[in-house]
Amino acid sequence: MNRKLTYCLLAVLTAATAAHADAIDDVRRGTNLRFIHAQARLDGETFTAGEWLIPKPAGTLDITVPLSHLGISHPDSVRLTGARSGSTIIWTFNQSLSPTLISGSTHIERLSGQIVAQALLVPGTATPTCGGVACAYDVLLIPGPGSKIFVEGCQYVWPACWGFSKEVEVRTFRAFGGLPRPLLASVSLDLPGSRCASSSTTYAGGVVTLESMAPAGGATVDLRSTDPSHVQVRPVIVPEGRRSARFTVAISPSWTGSAQIVASAGGAIGMALVDRHACYITIPPSVLRLLLMQGRPFGLLADGRVLFRGKAGDALYDPKSQESVDLSSLLKLSDPTVVAYTPGGELLGNAKQGDSPVAFLWNMHQEEARAYKDVEPVGINPLGLALARDLTAPGEWRALDETGARPLPKLQSLMLSRAAGNSAGQFAVGLLSDQKPMPALVYEDSVSVLSQFEGEAVDTIASGMVVGHARNAQGQMQPFRWEPKKGLVWQPLPSGCSSATVKDLNEAGWFTGTADCGKSGPVPYLTDNVGKVIRIDQVAQEKGVTFVEALALSDTNTVLLRGLTSDGADVYYLLHP
Repeated sequence: MNRKLTYCLLAVLTAATAAHADAIDDVRRGTNLRFIHAQARLDGETFTAGEWLIPKPAGTLDITVPLSHLGISHPDSVRLTGARSGSTIIWTFNQSLSPTLISGSTHIERLSGQIVAQALLVPGTATPTCGGVACAYDVLLIPGPGSKIFVEGCQYVWPACWGFSKEVEVRTFRAFGGLPRPLLASVSLDLPGSRCASSSTTYAGGVVTLESMAPAGGATVDLRSTDPSHVQVRPVIVPEGRRSARFTVAISPSWTGSAQIVASAGGAIGMALVDRHACYITIPPSVLRLLLMQGRPFGLLADGRVLFRGKAGDALYDPKSQESVDLSSLLKLSDPTVVAYTPGGELLGNAKQGDSPVAFLWNMHQEEARAYKDVEPVGINPLGLALARDLTAPGEWRALDETGARPLPKLQSLMLSRAAGNSAGQFAVGLLSDQKPMPALVYEDSVSVLSQFEGEAVDTIASGMVVGHARNAQGQMQPFRWEPKKGLVWQPLPSGCSSATVKDLNEAGWFTGTADCGKSGPVPYLTDNVGKVIRIDQVAQEKGVTFVEALALSDTNTVLLRGLTSDGADVYYLLHP
């Protein structure tokens, strides 16, 4: 049998898809198939070929192999019809050659059979090559069971051409197809690398970014942990037409140590550090005064920057460089006012788009904010999901995310004083009843009242823990923790104080707030994850300044404080325990 014809048959083997449904879809959507090598056996002789590109239009599994494209002097082509069968692609063909392909005394009249191929998505860590360069495809094609090729024709031995039908054994092949593989540009964690260990499971959010937009159907970024027994993470899909996607890392209770989150896509690899340690309060802690910030701060981000409200609108301040940037320049909106935020940089608020008032949703990895009309923003969670009132239908609520504003019919007529969410999808709220708030938890479109005491659920973390404040038996506001298995547990008041409210909670289970301490006046405090309370006025002193309010708490237990000078002017500090 002619060697070139055998190579032609080998080239037909370039197909595939697999145990992963997305791989088959990608082969269908992609163009061209590139096979690296193939091997077949006929009449006891083994034939090997490789490095051929087979043309294929997008939107089909069918392929056509021109014989001339493969260096065979013949005008015909072999047409293969592709169909999905479970986790494989089956290409069938039954092609009469006209005119007959003649090679010496051999006359080939018909090619028929089927090629069965498995397709596997190429792992993000892999760096396969095609022709000595990185392959542009995301699907690896390998043999599946059931491939058969038959050659029919005749062998001319004078005085006649004697007919034959022979089977070609498909030994192996390896090919690539599908869609271009977007390269990983970066991976980052919202929370800083060093955080306090927690007695319960905690979660850290992160972002992966590609160098180019994800193709139709999205792009998978592989994620793994170097310590999977304590730090767990799963692959994430970057949606079609976008460059970034968020993911969540689960951290085991009481774990201390370090681990790397390894992300990979298109052969490019990036890493982000997670580490936890036991936290202790040192006395006295260091105090850093915020400098050159023209406004009132109200929030701390994981990267160390401070949100503040200035005369020209809300802005970001970097304590290290002492530089500020207006949010309007980042959001591409005017007059932005932040209503809620997460440490990872998810911001929710109100602004103007042209002359029209809008709500906005933005994270630091977006080039501009998403705008929503006719809604009033209330609260946000680390996954970028926000709660908002529908201004066109009083009493109705909407969930805001990157897909738009969708209704939440089961929350209809609820009145909420506040809302703050966790990465498990829950929102801690103050549920208004008879004009008095009660602490409650909202999950999707259901509501659970945590206590009949007047008060508010202020914040919640992914473990399900909720903190807030409510009126105790003496009618005074007192902090509480609520956990699914323990219910509501009152937290100790700072020594010498009669009441206290909660301001902020971090993922390690620490919270901060301000207490009423009689003659001492308002005093900020910090409570750790086991209930130990620290009066900040007893561990932090600054000459001529009285600290009167806790404004925010970071995941490294840094507290943003408001103080008063002797002449009554506001000053702001960061306290680093």
